[in-house]
Amino acid sequence: MKEVTELLAQLAAKLGTTVEYLWKVLVKQAPIEGVVILIQYGILGICVYLWIKLLRWAMKEADNTETLSFVAPTILGIPLAVFLGIAFFSLSNTAAAFLNPEYWALQQILKQVGR
Repeated sequence: MKEVTELLAQLAAKLGTTVEYLWKVLVKQAPIEGVVILIQYGILGICVYLWIKLLRWAMKEADNTETLSFVAPTILGIPLAVFLGIAFFSLSNTAAAFLNPEYWALQQILKQVGR
């Protein structure tokens, strides 16, 4: 915890402000970050919906002809699955941004200390 305090003190000195002010700013940033992440989840949801529609179209095409209609859904599905996995493992950070912004702020500082 001493490293966190020192890091904040150094940053505050460089910016010409106080550690308390920096902490308030970081805590206020938590809900903003949460909203941005929720928007990203919404965009991801729309992409999943469109991918399902593309997959249904590909299945219908495969019944009608013998084309390679599953290439596009497969190519698009792989990165989509990766993004869904990342979103799943980010849920706790999103919840922390709204429900416990102090914890979220501390996590952000600890990430910087770890560098």
